[in-house]
Amino acid sequence: MPAGRKEWLTVKALADSGTTLQELQRVFEWIIAEMLDDYYRLSRRQLRVIWVYLYSQPDLRPACWRAMAVYVDPRLPATQLPDAARLGGDAVKIGAITYDFTNPVTAGGE
Repeated sequence: MPAGRKEWLTVKALADSGTTLQELQRVFEWIIAEMLDDYYRLSRRQLRVIWVYLYSQPDLRPACWRAMAVYVDPRLPATQLPDAARLGGDAVKIGAITYDFTNPVTAGGE
């Protein structure tokens, strides 16, 4: 799903509800690496921001993600960083990827 600009991309995927946080992190890393490689190979352009949302069921509302991650190209100037890429709360940044495993929308058991 393109997100406004061709250098930004949103990816939605399914992950088994029993997947551990460590396994989810590896899933995110794999998806992001594949998207970066495929996009460059097909368009010869670099993706600057990738949002990845993992769901435990295919029919959930978009806001009901199980886990999410945001990749931001380290060369992207801070002035060009979209507000939606600035995660707060208990999000953890490791390198160019910020991971969030706690969705306040689903925290009540939804």
